[in-house]
Amino acid sequence: MGNPPIENKDHPIALFMPNFAGGGAERVMVNLAAKLAERGHRVDLLVGETKGPNFALVPDSVNVVDFKKPRVLKAIPDLVRYIREKKPRCVLSALDHANVVAVVASRFPGCRVRTIVSEHNTLSMQTANAVSFRTKVIPAFMARTYPKADAVVACSTGVADDLAHEIGLARNRITVIYNPTISPRVLEGAKVAPNHPWFAAGEPPVIVAAGRLSDAKDFPTLLRAFKIVRASTPARLLILGEGDKRAKIEAVAEELQLGDDFSLPGFVDNPYGYFSHAACYALSSIREGLPGGLIEALACGVPVVATNCPSGPDEILAQGKYGILCPVGDTEAIAAGILKVLRGEGIKPGPESWAPYTDEASVDRYEALILGGSK
Repeated sequence: MGNPPIENKDHPIALFMPNFAGGGAERVMVNLAAKLAERGHRVDLLVGETKGPNFALVPDSVNVVDFKKPRVLKAIPDLVRYIREKKPRCVLSALDHANVVAVVASRFPGCRVRTIVSEHNTLSMQTANAVSFRTKVIPAFMARTYPKADAVVACSTGVADDLAHEIGLARNRITVIYNPTISPRVLEGAKVAPNHPWFAAGEPPVIVAAGRLSDAKDFPTLLRAFKIVRASTPARLLILGEGDKRAKIEAVAEELQLGDDFSLPGFVDNPYGYFSHAACYALSSIREGLPGGLIEALACGVPVVATNCPSGPDEILAQGKYGILCPVGDTEAIAAGILKVLRGEGIKPGPESWAPYTDEASVDRYEALILGGSK
């Protein structure tokens, strides 16, 4: 702590993350960078590498600085050099490895800069399901570095509570700021019909899910739930996204003999049209931070079925007021929730369900924190 913000407005605000992978945290950082630039700030978006589909969403108003380091730890010298040369007003980082790197870099001589780390995942769940040694040991590094940041942001109350417990950080040191999720781009995109034959008139209802194809999203459980749904009524399942578990998901779909009723089209530029024209949005995750896709689905007006995983769905859906919550990993319960929606008994979300997650509300709070204002 103790790094005052640089007052000269000619100096950039720097946002730092590993890459442009297709996850929610990366999309949040791109959205935040764009909105800050819209407000007249100079914004540099620093990345270990430009790999990933969210790179295409960066507007021209944001300057991308590519350190060309696939391993974010190796970007420490680059970040130190950047801070010394550009003297940013603030460095805001996202994702735990990048957060540790940002704090470490800010402690080097000549690198006094306001440093804010943001957490977008439920740490206890992330480490409990970790395979790599690096992921297992990261909490120890977080415990040593996060207290030295000028501010720590969590994307939900659940994430904040979990983070405080896992790394021994005082809860009052953590600021909860919901992600800048709903923008005019989302609402306008929802009006566009998807270019996909399944959404033509007279076709069976489509269940849509979205997210990185990872173990955390537990799409195999959704596939098994869909098989139960399809046995009761004609329906189709479409999962938007890309990731390293594609082959596993495809193998489960083949094992379940879902055939042409299941599609995995990858990352799409406008998922919102898919959401708004779907019969149901489904989230099957075993862990989240604040699932942006779920919030976007609410804004698109589609009834939702979501697992009550840590953290986010319960908070977003107001304990079931705005959508159906199911136990994590419960195939039968997820299927029952989807069937309820397909019978017309789901919850039609209204604007009050997504109002707390508009980009303006979120960016107001981030901007104040970045510039050294109040929480």
